[in-house]
Amino acid sequence: MYSFAARLLFSALVTTVIISCQKEVDGTILSGGGGTPAPNQKPKVGTTWTYRYYIYHQDGSLYQSFTLTYKAKSLDTLGGETWLRIIDVDADTTVYYLKSKADGLYQYANNAANLFCKDPASLGDSYTTYNEGGPENFIVKGVKDTLPTGIGDIP
Repeated sequence: MYSFAARLLFSALVTTVIISCQKEVDGTILSGGGGTPAPNQKPKVGTTWTYRYYIYHQDGSLYQSFTLTYKAKSLDTLGGETWLRIIDVDADTTVYYLKSKADGLYQYANNAANLFCKDPASLGDSYTTYNEGGPENFIVKGVKDTLPTGIGDIP
């Protein structure tokens, strides 16, 4: 889609990306209602995720920031199983399908179910997940850690 030169220039300018994800099980924190989700709740219809992206120039100045909001909109049947339909709230389009299973959350994309996020996870666990059709390998480096960001801690 973009020329090699454009991608190379973008890579040279933008060298650091910080991504934070805040899962709001009941939606109350996101909407300003002030609730705290119970730690063992699983995603259900109405669950909302907010992804805040901050992209920085090499010198540390902010290049771009944006927010994506996903929501579990409905329950749909795929291959005889019930899956949560996850939408992009702004575009009101389906992003993927999500299902909780014994070893974690599964994503249904590209006509197949794949492990999306291992839960429960232990230090050193490794697994492969698929994002946008390509495999990504993960190793669990921390469990229930807090990530200091300088703009607030991310649990």
